Amino acid sequence: MITVFSRKKSFLRGSIRSRKGFTLVEILLAITIGASVLMAATSLLYSMGKVWLNEQSGSLFYQHCNHLNIFLQQSFERSVRPSSLPRVRWERPPEWSEFDDPLLCFELDETPPLLYENGEPLYHLTCYFYFTEKDGLCLLWYSKQYAIEKLSDLYLTQLSPYAKSIHYIYYDTDMKEWRESDTPEKERSGKWVLPEALRFTLEHNEDVRELIIALPTKQQFATF
Repeated sequence: MITVFSRKKSFLRGSIRSRKGFTLVEILLAITIGASVLMAATSLLYSMGKVWLNEQSGSLFYQHCNHLNIFLQQSFERSVRPSSLPRVRWERPPEWSEFDDPLLCFELDETPPLLYENGEPLYHLTCYFYFTEKDGLCLLWYSKQYAIEKLSDLYLTQLSPYAKSIHYIYYDTDMKEWRESDTPEKERSGKWVLPEALRFTLEHNEDVRELIIALPTKQQFATF
């Protein structure tokens, strides 16, 4: 049995403007968007399990990469803008060492299926991209429904064990050129710079795939 979400006990471990009601068009649009995210998350879980069970299938690995791409894009598209904060930002999780780099953070009002707790949806999520060579690409996350005091209160959900690296793509407005770095960049003032996009490299056996995901409010990149 494959479990892709868990409550880590020993892990080193938008507000919505009040309205009187919604139009029929808004309700139908919300249902459509919600269904698409549900399908993306379900497909991602299914494809990851299929690749694990059949390591020789390159087509299944391709499907996994495609579903991961869709899941990430739709999660970013549904991210909300907290008061006075950008939709995607650099932030340290609770109890994160000030000597460690912050993580890319975004918030969701509603829960994608991969981030349920005991089959129940949670709301008002704060999510962080967390990458390690051992676990690949993960989300470190928590719900504002519950008090969060320490790092062990957060959940850790693996998105892809096949992710081998993450690169940050920046656009230099002075030089008018793109550059890519394997580490986040900082300004002279010490402020972390938000990249225009992220490049994920995934590997399975000898098959290598790359995904480029544009961040919200930034210039849109093609994904493949």
